[in-house]
Amino acid sequence: INLSLLLREGFIPVANIQDLINIMYTSPTTFAMGTSYETEATGGLDKKYRLVRDVDLTTNGAFDASLINGTFTGTLDGNGYTLSNFEFDIIGQQIAGLFEKFNGATIQNVTLNGFDFKGLDFGTTYGLLVGEIIGSDNLIENIIVTNSSIEGFNTLRGVGGLVGRIRGSNLTLSSIQMSINLTSGSIYAGGLIGQIDNSTTNRETNLEINDVKITGSYSARVVLGGLIGSIDDLRQLGHGSVELTNITAQGIIIDANLSTDLGDVGGLFGTVIDGNVTINHSQVSGTITSPNNDNVGGYIGKIGESDTINQIFAASRITINNSLNNAIIDGGDNVGGFIGGVSNTAVSVDILIENSYNAGLVTGSSKVGAIIGDANKNITLSGVIYYDASASVSIGAINSATISGTALAKNLTQMIIPETFIEAG
Repeated sequence: INLSLLLREGFIPVANIQDLINIMYTSPTTFAMGTSYETEATGGLDKKYRLVRDVDLTTNGAFDASLINGTFTGTLDGNGYTLSNFEFDIIGQQIAGLFEKFNGATIQNVTLNGFDFKGLDFGTTYGLLVGEIIGSDNLIENIIVTNSSIEGFNTLRGVGGLVGRIRGSNLTLSSIQMSINLTSGSIYAGGLIGQIDNSTTNRETNLEINDVKITGSYSARVVLGGLIGSIDDLRQLGHGSVELTNITAQGIIIDANLSTDLGDVGGLFGTVIDGNVTINHSQVSGTITSPNNDNVGGYIGKIGESDTINQIFAASRITINNSLNNAIIDGGDNVGGFIGGVSNTAVSVDILIENSYNAGLVTGSSKVGAIIGDANKNITLSGVIYYDASASVSIGAINSATISGTALAKNLTQMIIPETFIEAG
């Protein structure tokens, strides 16, 4: 594409690190200097930008704040190019990432390679791409993350491989490939998103995630999810939702040997305090290890909250459909192939697991089940199968749960023939 066509489409060319920094400023400047795309333009956080070549972000020292500060409301089209070698050492309490915040932004068609983030302070929220997303109609698509790592030692508010925190936003994430190592002292940490929290906004969050493949190694202090650390207060205005389709957490290594009696560790979600969550056509494989802690699941560590005060208005509807767990899972109490524990204090929890299968070994101290560890509230099972060697029972403890349907145990021979799954639906 030539410069005249790019400008007619409303894009400003980006060819170097200074061009990215100039996104923050509204004074006229030269973009893509020294290239065939060189042009005079006025930057701004609401404009449209397109990479015209790979950009190396190497500097003499690590950044201590976002490369692009402020709230970005425009578009960055990576055009298939790569941003590489962004070293970031966070100082003080802040929201940070390559971008600080999104509100109505579009980021697409870009590879992030060799990003290295470190943060030490309480109250910090950060992700490799963006610290926080707010507002409606945000889009992140066709993103590749490779050879990258993120460390957060004392952070409190959310650390995510791509996004730190989402508050009151309509967001679509589509066609994401990630390979990342995440180590966090954070309360909420996730391989893709650290935390979804609407507690300080009157907007609901609606999140749609499609076609994601994530691999890597993760460890965290309290709440850890291979995809999302924590979902809380989706109930704002009564209709918040998260929908996942074609999610592959492949060969993940989650080592959450936590030092406290708090747990909540899952291959996809650490904890879902409230909200509507739908998981379609997804699979988890690898190892999920948290032997000294409770609420460990192949998909969700815990549903609900043990604090009764926080559960006054909490309600969750969880659907897992046409999905597979193949991860090896080891925890303390409340350990399940799909869900670790379901709190008894939530006002309303409805869980539907249908046409889904667990083939991974599940072990723990007590309340261990091939499908759910510690069950409460309303649970429906339809077309659910588990490998009979994965655990001795499908549900570790039924407690006050109302169970409709059953999960069928199958031996190894039955698990490898198509007829077993056809009969189950």
